[in-house]
Amino acid sequence: MKYVELLKQKKAYVIGAIVLLAGGLLIAMKLFTQPVDNEQVFKDVSNSSSSGQSTVKNARATSKKEQKNTRITVDIFGAVAHEGVYQIAAGARLNDLIKLAGGIDVKADLKAINRALILTDEAKIYVPYQGENAPAVGISENTTGDAGSGKGTAAAAKIDINQATVSELQELNGIGEKKAEQIVTYREENGPFKDAKELTNVSGIGDKTFEGLADQVTV
Repeated sequence: MKYVELLKQKKAYVIGAIVLLAGGLLIAMKLFTQPVDNEQVFKDVSNSSSSGQSTVKNARATSKKEQKNTRITVDIFGAVAHEGVYQIAAGARLNDLIKLAGGIDVKADLKAINRALILTDEAKIYVPYQGENAPAVGISENTTGDAGSGKGTAAAAKIDINQATVSELQELNGIGEKKAEQIVTYREENGPFKDAKELTNVSGIGDKTFEGLADQVTV
């Protein structure tokens, strides 16, 4: 009897639980049986694909722009094997351009050029021949002369005697390896040159030698 009475008391709770369970099942069935909007799915996939293609195109455009910015165009003429306009890596030096142009002519005046020069875009460079009265070759947009005849002049490119290496100092008129080493030694022992004329304090460099290179140096 007690068991029957207990069931009667719990009957309301049992019925409520059954109703809730049935309601939950009905809601779940409706959610899982709703039709899929194929058109919307196609639009989402299409938009995603277009976005991906746009990203790839932008990346390629950026890559091409960066590649273009890493190369410069330079004109070289005079005492080189092949005069002409060349494209070369940004930051390259004159010596790299000379190699690209087939090398230096045997009649070139090597003392009148600074092969350590860093090239700039749209530069026009003339490599003089021996015996020509031309300053050290430099980079200038206003270079004058006839490229076809190999005649012309370029703005002087001076060597900083406070920064130049032994190899670079040998580009100066009248300066060989020994004198170049003496210049570096003097600089290390006495500090930076305050004036280019101070080169005459270096052993082996007199007034006559200095006159021959005065327009090639700076401090």
